[in-house]
Amino acid sequence: MKHILIALMMVSAVALAKDKVDFAQGQSLYNQGQYKEAADFFVDATKSADSKTKPEALLWLGRSLDKYAEQVNNDAEQECYRKKGSPKTPACMGQYAEKMNAHYGAGAFQFFPTQIIIRYMGTHYQQVATDYPKSDAAAEAAYFQLEKNLLGAPEDVLGRVQDYINKYKGEWNLKARLLYARLNEDIWWIHRKWAWMLYNGSVAEDELIVRGEKYRKAAITAYEELIKKAGSSDVGKTARTELANVKNNVDDGILYGIVSDAVTSGDVGFQRKRDK
Repeated sequence: MKHILIALMMVSAVALAKDKVDFAQGQSLYNQGQYKEAADFFVDATKSADSKTKPEALLWLGRSLDKYAEQVNNDAEQECYRKKGSPKTPACMGQYAEKMNAHYGAGAFQFFPTQIIIRYMGTHYQQVATDYPKSDAAAEAAYFQLEKNLLGAPEDVLGRVQDYINKYKGEWNLKARLLYARLNEDIWWIHRKWAWMLYNGSVAEDELIVRGEKYRKAAITAYEELIKKAGSSDVGKTARTELANVKNNVDDGILYGIVSDAVTSGDVGFQRKRDK
């Protein structure tokens, strides 16, 4: 019996080690910038993974496709517009996105005809957060999906970030708090510098400054709370630097969320810009 138990333990250890090696291989491809190869690796991994390893495989599949999306769009443009004899139609781009979805999963990519661009939609992040909410990968996946859904009126966008902060703890909670502070700071600067885009010139400049001030105060409060929680970590150090900028009315020239050409009718468009 003792020998049987030892044998079973050895088999389990080998299986666990194999999972780690396999994931390390896919992560290595990702870290080398081979995003298509990484995505292909992880799409296969999701098919063979069990319930314990599938959340991480889905997370890394999402991260790989997120990075691969730019190349997908470039390849589609080459196929549909640049190549000799190409159809030069938006329909071709849509068909290319569907071809990608047949391999990587329904809804993974979507073609936006008004912008003539194919984007990754974060479906694998959402799957982790929804189907495996208690997994170790859930908070990270939900954060990446949050970053892809930062579009709309300021209060709606900030509300979604606050909902994330209320739900998740740990490292990704701190990242979300930093995002929340930065978005408030961005909205404040929009009011100060680009207010004509936000309100189409219908509000007096002095009133815009008053409207923007509440976002400045919210940013200061968010940075101060984050500093208390993050301490001397990298996130804490970043928060200290950016808090000083806000208090001193210093513009560091970086907009972490605002997409100026997406600002219309009082809405503020946000784009993801992850920390390195």
